[in-house]
Amino acid sequence: MLKQKILQQLIEHPDCPLSGQTLAAELQVSRNAVWKAVNVLKQEGYPIYADGRKGYVLRSTSNHLSAETILSYLPPSMQHIRIIAEEEMDSTNREARRLLADGFHGHALLVCNHQTAGKGHQQTSFSSPRDTGLYMSVILPVDIPIELYRNIPMAAAYALIDTLKELSHLPFRIRGIDEIYLHDNKIGGILCEAYSAELESGMLHAPVIGIGLHLTQSELSENLLDSMFSLGYAVSRNRLAALLTEKLSGIDLCDTDAVRRSYQPLVDQTISNI
Repeated sequence: MLKQKILQQLIEHPDCPLSGQTLAAELQVSRNAVWKAVNVLKQEGYPIYADGRKGYVLRSTSNHLSAETILSYLPPSMQHIRIIAEEEMDSTNREARRLLADGFHGHALLVCNHQTAGKGHQQTSFSSPRDTGLYMSVILPVDIPIELYRNIPMAAAYALIDTLKELSHLPFRIRGIDEIYLHDNKIGGILCEAYSAELESGMLHAPVIGIGLHLTQSELSENLLDSMFSLGYAVSRNRLAALLTEKLSGIDLCDTDAVRRSYQPLVDQTISNI
């Protein structure tokens, strides 16, 4: 589809204007076709701007969630992953379970801009306002012995904290095994579920790891998207979703010793009196 090809070109050249003529020649279409496709992308929410006569620009800091953009940040070994990015879901974990119930087998990331019924532990709700957070679930295409279930939330906590600290010098910490804090503010949580379990074989199939992060909170004095990342480039929600998915997917959930070695430093920094 032309608009996807144009979007991919813009993603590959962030903050670099590409003229309609250049895109038309590259994709072997007319400039008018390029103009129409760009307008459709704009209507869908992509922050594409015309830089004078230089051409079209997609801002690298765009926070419009896009399956194509997330995929562009993943390594070649993960280009097979199914990515579903929507404006709204009731819950990314629920959507993941529905996908599995429909017969999906494989690796998937589900992400949305707003959850109408975000879930926490013990049937609690998780506030998921529009445009201010990252709400995602990863389906891992693995089987894991039921007795190793605790490895899943430990691995998820490690992956999340390690990703955040890799991008920042801020003191992210974990409370328990599923609540993420910055200073004294809870900024997110983890909800791990297993789609099915076979008692006969003693295996859990297709674990689902749900992560919710509040990236902008009124009680915080700073916008996390603007200030928490200290690399030489800004990190959008798309990039953060890709980094988390890559980190989660690289953990061997059946290697209990490795999971515990990764998780133990988090325990040493656990918040105990909040």
